[in-house]
Amino acid sequence: MDDKGDYILVDKDFNVTGLIDWIFARAVLIYEAFGPLLLTAEMNDIYEGKPGRSRGDTILAEAIQTKNKDLVRFFSGPDLVRRFSFSLGMGMDMSWDKAVALFRGIISIAERSSLKFD
Repeated sequence: MDDKGDYILVDKDFNVTGLIDWIFARAVLIYEAFGPLLLTAEMNDIYEGKPGRSRGDTILAEAIQTKNKDLVRFFSGPDLVRRFSFSLGMGMDMSWDKAVALFRGIISIAERSSLKFD
C-alpha cells in the first residue's frame, strides 16, 4: 500500500470527480485561498508594476460569482498577496528598476494612488 496522502475522489457511480495531493498542501488565510491567483495573473503587468486585475481574474471572478456569492468578495479584492508572494518574494537576481516597478505596483494597489520617486 502506498499511503503518501494522495486521494482520488469519485461520485456514487465511481466517476472521478477530483484528485487531491496533500504533499504540498498548507493552510492559508481565506484572502490567499480565494484571492487573485497566479494562474490568472498577467505576470508582465505585475513585474512592470501595473495595478489592476487581469482578464483572467475577471473571468474567474464571474465564474465564482455564479457558484458562491460569498467567496467572490475575496477574489475581487486587491491582489496584494499575489504581488508579495509571486513578485518581490521571488526577486532574486532582479534589477533595481524591476524591483522599483514591483514596489510601485504594490504601493499603488495598497494606497489606491501612484507613488512617484526616483
